[in-house]
Amino acid sequence: MKKPTEINSITGKLPIKYVKIVNPKNPSEELSGMYFEKEPKIHIMHDLGFDQNCNTIIHEFLHHIANYSNTHLSEKQVYDLTLNIVHMIRNNPELIKYITQE
Repeated sequence: MKKPTEINSITGKLPIKYVKIVNPKNPSEELSGMYFEKEPKIHIMHDLGFDQNCNTIIHEFLHHIANYSNTHLSEKQVYDLTLNIVHMIRNNPELIKYITQE
């Protein structure tokens, strides 16, 4: 399946780009993902495996939600929420079918 290039959000379409990401504060460190709040967009490291890619998209989207709702979440809180949301999605297919029905 093709990697998603945008997320439909309450605020509109949030673009996703797959690039090499270097930590601006420490150029020798690569990051899995980054959320840019000034021009809302997400960058995901281009060579992540499937599971890490999925987790990173959700993680960065949670940063977007927190920014939009003016909620201040720590990286640990975003990480914990990501793990729980991914677990819920992967382990509850009937719930996902129910939520996404029209």
